[in-house]
Amino acid sequence: MHCRRYQKTLNRHQAMLLPLLVEEFVSENNSVRAIDAYVNTLDIQGLGVNYA
Repeated sequence: MHCRRYQKTLNRHQAMLLPLLVEEFVSENNSVRAIDAYVNTLDIQGLGVNYA
């Protein structure tokens, strides 16, 4: 069985220099928020994804 690997990126809630939060890049009504909500419902480890 082939295992998928997920590469972690910046924590979007982590303060940065400019803008202060990565969250500030995305507007409240951006469709990526719906995608994010959906992905958060998935059992990532159950799907065979390993965190690198």
